[in-house]
Amino acid sequence: MNLDQIQRGVFDAVRQPLTADENMRQRTRDGRSTREIAEAIIKPNDRLTSFERLEIYNRQYWLRILSALAEDFEGLRLIIGDKAFEKLSVADLVDCHSQSFALRNMDPVWSNGCGPIRSTRRVRRTSRSTWYDSNGPRSRLSTRHRSRV
Repeated sequence: MNLDQIQRGVFDAVRQPLTADENMRQRTRDGRSTREIAEAIIKPNDRLTSFERLEIYNRQYWLRILSALAEDFEGLRLIIGDKAFEKLSVADLVDCHSQSFALRNMDPVWSNGCGPIRSTRRVRRTSRSTWYDSNGPRSRLSTRHRSRV
């Protein structure tokens, strides 16, 4: 197994949504054993199995990305509620994962029609304005305003 295959294997496993108990799934969406995938690409140590080591990254990925989305799209979250917002976020991230390594470049996937959930015009409008409010103005501050910040 070469480095590219290892990196893709880790990324694919980490992107699998968590269970309701916030644990790593035993099987991938296509039915493969997550434990077998972990054992093929990660060595266990004296305290953690390969699966447990991979599970740490899986949890970290999902908890961080969902937290960032909830913070960046607070207006949308308030309109549709916490549970619906998390369900929308997870469903769309599974089908339309970000193409950027940086969270700040993450355009709201539900605002552009990607994913399994058809959003209403109000949800699309709110998500776009919330994303712009949290990302747009900071990058467009003039030099005069930056010195005061």
